[in-house]
Amino acid sequence: MQTIALDPAPSLAHAVTRGLAEPVDAAAIACLPPMPVHVQSVLHRQLFAGGRPRSVAVHTTPLGRIALIVLPLSAAEVYSGRSKLHGLTRQALEEARAVGARVVSLTGLIPSATDLGRDVAPAPGSGLPQVTTGHATTVSAVVMTLRAALAHARVSLERETLACVGVGSIGSASLDLALRVLPAPARLVLCDLFSSRTQLERVAQTLAARHDIEIELAFSAPGEVSNAVYDARVVLGATNVPDVLDVARLRPGTVLVDDSAPHCFSVAQARARIAESGDLFVSEGGLVRSPAPLQHRLFLPQVAGTQLDVLISSVLKQQAFASQQLMGCVLSSALSATRGCSRTLGPVEAENAFEHYEALVRLGFGAPDAQSVELVETHAAAG
Repeated sequence: MQTIALDPAPSLAHAVTRGLAEPVDAAAIACLPPMPVHVQSVLHRQLFAGGRPRSVAVHTTPLGRIALIVLPLSAAEVYSGRSKLHGLTRQALEEARAVGARVVSLTGLIPSATDLGRDVAPAPGSGLPQVTTGHATTVSAVVMTLRAALAHARVSLERETLACVGVGSIGSASLDLALRVLPAPARLVLCDLFSSRTQLERVAQTLAARHDIEIELAFSAPGEVSNAVYDARVVLGATNVPDVLDVARLRPGTVLVDDSAPHCFSVAQARARIAESGDLFVSEGGLVRSPAPLQHRLFLPQVAGTQLDVLISSVLKQQAFASQQLMGCVLSSALSATRGCSRTLGPVEAENAFEHYEALVRLGFGAPDAQSVELVETHAAAG
């Protein structure tokens, strides 16, 4: 079944305002995926008239229609000019309103560059769509993937040490939800930079108060995780520092679920170890499997359409344009718009994450099928 179609209309906004396409229910804002500089130059000229964001696709899901609105920024540019990012996000919200979206999710690095969405949340009465980071759905996806990975690898969590690399909003909320819906591990290791010690201690106190579990704090040196992480057989990645985890030091049979952006380990090294010994199970953390096939419709100018294979890279096809899986942060906007799930601004609250997890399970969503490291070459559409 063909899941990606190229619409003749030059843009989704053009098609909606002229009655050529139905309005959407929700939207997701994303940056440009990694691509060659010359291709990015062509897209800037042809895709972003006046330097404004553009709605380039519609994902049709069991929860409704979700517009994908792309900013004229690469992921590398997100932190370099936050005032520009804030202005472009405001324009993207105006685009979302024009195509009918009621809730808009922020994807990739955009939440962390906007104070977890609080810097760009529109004022009441503005008429703009509501904003969510989508992180409650992302956390749910991480935990569903962890459950599936453990089952696939035949690892009993209650007999193992679980280590979390990066204990910010996503990491801490993923642990809290995992401890609520999965068997408790024998031991829990929280690993982050020493500069995050206060945050780490606060998370440990919260988890200890809610769950009866032994917790160890471990601190990373610049560029590498604590040795304590390598004692674990189950590892969650939720950091923004690349390649801090040395896959050569992981125990045989380790289950690694990573939602870091970029990834916290070398994909090339992981692929080599898997090919040589097959003793690792590595999975992308933020994907959700749909109970029904998805359809994706692209709206691109003719010239930009000639760059389709580069724009929609092989990894992006798996993360945003696959036949039956989608990034949780993208799906989250529709979960709030059409099913009434609470939105997330600021850190993920425990009840917010559990609400999204229960809703996804009830609606038939789950973790993607067991994946190889081939799917995690880059985090082009991280959520």
